[in-house]
Amino acid sequence: MACKKSIAQAGVIPYIEKDGSFTTIMISSKSDPSYWIFPKGHIDTGHSELEAAAQEAYEEAGLKGTIHDKPIGKYSFKKFSSRYKVTLYPMKVTEILEDWPERDQRQRRKISLETANKMINDPVIRKLLSTLFKSLNGIEKKSAVE
Repeated sequence: MACKKSIAQAGVIPYIEKDGSFTTIMISSKSDPSYWIFPKGHIDTGHSELEAAAQEAYEEAGLKGTIHDKPIGKYSFKKFSSRYKVTLYPMKVTEILEDWPERDQRQRRKISLETANKMINDPVIRKLLSTLFKSLNGIEKKSAVE
């Protein structure tokens, strides 16, 4: 069966900076707890991609923060008979909540870039994560020199 039109989604690659090093946060998929992902989801009518990304970060991972207005990139995946196109935005985490809407449905892990790369199955998402961390490290090093 052919895929229908692509469904747009938005999400975040959350990051935490501490003492010049960066970590990220991943969540388990609801349908397969051994499959690790970044928060993402549908863009509700009347909401922007950024609003949807912030909402998904809160609902799925209990994260609040500042979302950069420029996306880090896009990836696509097929689920059942639909194709999804996801735009991912960098999100600087400012708060990790102890309680959030999907807490009982997902696991959440704060991890290093190296660990995240081992947990991510999709090479496009690994590349987006790597691109983000290279960008963040460049910005951090530049700020330290100035």
